[in-house]
Amino acid sequence: MDTDSDVHRLASDAFSRGEHGDRRAISDGLAALTAERSPVAQAWKAALAALLDSFEAATAPDAPIGAVEAFVDGPEPARRIAALAWALRARVRVSLFDCDGLVVLAQQQARLLAGTTDPVARLALDTSTLWLAIARGAGSPDAAQALLEQATALKHAPTVIEAMLQRTWMTLAAGQIAEAVALARRAFLMAQSEALPQLEWMASLVLARTRRYAGHPHFAVHILGALACVTSPSWYPWIAWELVLAGGEAQANELLLRPATSPLSPAREASSALVRVLAAARGGDRAAFESAAATVTASTRGFASIAYEADVTLAALDATRPATGDGERWRLGGTVHPPCGLHGIGAGTDPDEPGEHQDAVAYVIAEPGAKGRRVLRPGVGLAGRSCELQESEDTDLGGARTDTGLATLLLAGPEGLADDEFFKAVYGFAFVSGLHHGVLDVLIHRMRARLATAGTITRHGDPARLALRLERRVVVPDVRCASPLADRLLRFLAGRGITSAADAAGALSVSARTVQRALQQLVSDGACSLERVGRRVAYKIEDTVFTNLTSLSGRMRVD
Repeated sequence: MDTDSDVHRLASDAFSRGEHGDRRAISDGLAALTAERSPVAQAWKAALAALLDSFEAATAPDAPIGAVEAFVDGPEPARRIAALAWALRARVRVSLFDCDGLVVLAQQQARLLAGTTDPVARLALDTSTLWLAIARGAGSPDAAQALLEQATALKHAPTVIEAMLQRTWMTLAAGQIAEAVALARRAFLMAQSEALPQLEWMASLVLARTRRYAGHPHFAVHILGALACVTSPSWYPWIAWELVLAGGEAQANELLLRPATSPLSPAREASSALVRVLAAARGGDRAAFESAAATVTASTRGFASIAYEADVTLAALDATRPATGDGERWRLGGTVHPPCGLHGIGAGTDPDEPGEHQDAVAYVIAEPGAKGRRVLRPGVGLAGRSCELQESEDTDLGGARTDTGLATLLLAGPEGLADDEFFKAVYGFAFVSGLHHGVLDVLIHRMRARLATAGTITRHGDPARLALRLERRVVVPDVRCASPLADRLLRFLAGRGITSAADAAGALSVSARTVQRALQQLVSDGACSLERVGRRVAYKIEDTVFTNLTSLSGRMRVD
C-alpha cells in the first residue's frame, strides 16, 4: 500500500465490520496487511488479531498480539490503534474472572495511551480501569454514569453499552434488583440494535444474572442456554457459572466438557468446582465437598462480586460453614428469599419427582439445644442422619403449613416465640386471639403429631409463648423459601411442554385462580403462549422473548 492512510482506511473498515461479527472481513484485513511493516500496520495487525481471537472457537483466548514494548515508543496513532488489542483482551479477562490478568492489561493499555488526548481511546482505557475497580469491589456507580455520559456525548455506542453494563453490575451489587434488571434489558436491546455480538453476549450474561437475582432462575437458564449456542469458548466458563447458580447444573457440566472449551482460567476452575460441590453435597461426601469448596474459594478470590456469591452459596449448602451478611441472615431465618437469587440451586431437578414439598428450595436443620439453620435442598445430604418425622395430618397445601410452623420454631431455638410472633411468621398476618385461637391450637396439635418422639412443643406464660425442645436432629422443609410462582410455573411448563391451568394448579398445590392470574401475566410478558386444545385453553413456553438472541448465529459471518 502506498501510505499509512491507505492502511488505516482498509484496516479500520475490517475492524468495524469485524466488531459486527464479520470474521471474514477480519481475516481478509489481516491477509492484506501481511507484507506491511509500518508501525501503523503492525498496530492494526495486533488489533485485528485480538478481535479475531475473541470470536474464534479456539482454545487460546490470549494468543500472542505482540509485546507492548513493540508499540509504547512508537508514534501516537500506532499506539492508539494497538491499545484496541489490549482493550479487547481486558474484556476477555472480565469473562474469565481473571483480576490479575486485568491488572496487567489495564496497566499496559495505560502505557500505550500515555499522552494521548483522543477521547475515544481514553474512553476505552476508562472502561478497562472501571472493570478492574469492579473486580476489586471498589467500583462506583457514579464513575459508570460519568463514563456513560461521556460515551453518549461522543456517540460511541460500544462504550455506552459497556458502561451501562458496568452500572448494572454495581446496581445489582448494591441490592437494587429491579433497577438492575431494567438497565440490563436496555443494554441488551442497545447491543442488539447496534449488532455488536460480543456486547450482546456480555449483556445477555448480565441480564441472566439480574433475572436470577430477581427470583426468576428459569428465565436465566433460558437466556444462558441460547447464549451458549452462539458465543466463543472464552465465554463458556462464565456462562457455566451462571447456569449452575440458576439451577442449570446439567447444562453447565455439558458446556464445560465441550472439546473447544477455553483453557484453564479462574472462571473455568470455579465453575467446574461448583458442579463438584453440588454433587458432593447431595451425596453427603464431606471430604469431596471441602476439596471442591476450597477450589471455588481460591479461584474466585480475585473477583469481589463472584467471590461473595461463592461464599454465600457454600454457606447456604453447609450449615456448619461460617457465613456473614445476607447469607447468615437468610440461614438464621431473618429473611425468606435465598440470597444471590439461589432459588434455582434449591429447586428440584424434576417437577414430577416424588417427595414432600417439591416447591421447597430450603430445609431447616436443627440439633437438640440449638437454633436451627437453613440450607438449600442439596445441602441436606451434608447434614448426616436425622430423625424421620411422622406423616403430616395437615391437608392444607400437602402439609406445608405444619412444616412451616416447625421450621419457624426450629429457627427460633429453645427460647421459642410469643404466640403473635409465631402466628405472623407462619400465616403472614397479625394474630387476633378471639379469631385465631382455634386455628393456632389445631396447628400446634398437628406439629406435635408430626414431631412424635423427636421433640416436644410447650406453650406457657402470659403472654403465651411457644417453644420446641428437640430430642434428636431433625430436617424440616421451609416452604416460605419457595421459588416465586411464575418461575415454578415456567419450570413445570418446560417439563410438560403444554398444560392447562388446572393441571398446573394441582401439580404445584396452588389454587387454580392464583395459577390463572400468574399464567396470564406470563402471557403478557411473552414468556408463554395460549393454545386451544379442543374446548380447553392450554399454555406452553414461548421463545419469542429471546428469538433475537438466538438469531445471532445467523448474523455471524464465519465463511
